[in-house]
Formats: sequence, structure tokens, C-alpha cells
Amino acid sequence: MRHAGASEEMALLESLRHLPAANADTNLISRGGPAGLEYVRQRAGRLLAEGGVLAAGGLEQLTAFDENLIVRG
Repeated sequence: MRHAGASEEMALLESLRHLPAANADTNLISRGGPAGLEYVRQRAGRLLAEGGVLAAGGLEQLTAFDENLIVRG
């Protein structure tokens, strides 16, 4: 991503999208159970499939996802 001209911050944000899409995070399991983990994995995967943070509206989608997770606890 950095080779495509993205800033370091955008590259790090994109990395944060990849982690929950592929990782069985025990913190997510303890907070939301298996259903919570699956929700995060699906949502993160969908955001990646839509082009990530560099896509039009990508940063806004990441912010909305973060806010949604905060509300869900």
C-alpha cells in the first residue's frame, strides 16, 4: 500500500482492517461471543472487498465501523 503512494497512517488503518477479517481475536470472542466475532469478521471482510481505506468513502466506512463496535461494546 505504501508503494502505491498511501501515507503511513492510511497503511496502518488498512492493516487494522485486515486483522479482524482473518484473526480469531479472543477479546472479540469474550466481548461478543462467537456471533460477535463473526459479525466483525464479515464486516471487516466486506470493507476490504469494497476497496479498503483508499476507496471512495473508505475512511468514513472505517470510522462508522469503529463507532458501531463501540456502541455494541
